[in-house]
Amino acid sequence: LEIFRNCKDRITQSHVLDTLVAIRAMSAGPEVIKQIDRNTRTYEYMSLDQESRHPNIDFLFHGLARLRPPRLVDEVKRLFDHPDPVVIRGALWLTGEMKLRGLNDRLMAFLCSPHHAIREDAARVIAALGQKTTKGELQKILNNPTNPEHLAAVINALTLSQCYDAENEVIGCLSHHTRD
Repeated sequence: LEIFRNCKDRITQSHVLDTLVAIRAMSAGPEVIKQIDRNTRTYEYMSLDQESRHPNIDFLFHGLARLRPPRLVDEVKRLFDHPDPVVIRGALWLTGEMKLRGLNDRLMAFLCSPHHAIREDAARVIAALGQKTTKGELQKILNNPTNPEHLAAVINALTLSQCYDAENEVIGCLSHHTRD
């Protein structure tokens, strides 16, 4: 674990993480979370365009999915508060990949994100988790979306969830004369 903590480049980090996964070092989970944050603070990371940053941290999210450490939901909640949208997208992917529960409120909030990619990812994760209560919440939002992007994200989540019983509400929402 100390070797992983002291790795400065992502290639070495990746190899050490593979080893930690192979030996099932579940206690490495919190350290991998810390490494995500450390990697976002490097000059290399900060000098890249936002769309080009993900290779610097994606392998860490994939490692967490393979490692499956305990109490990951609490760690993901902290990652959802990260200021970097690339980290949030990784946390959303991890949520869907591991079918993490107890994050519905946060996922629903991401449907209002100013970042299109985060709204899309949140819709995919909501659909992947397939919770009936969430589908009901999505249907309620159809009556009072905050903006057109929010409405589009909700419709996307309902479509990906194959929630066909919301079809009439969606049609009504889209055809209502007061909507843009």
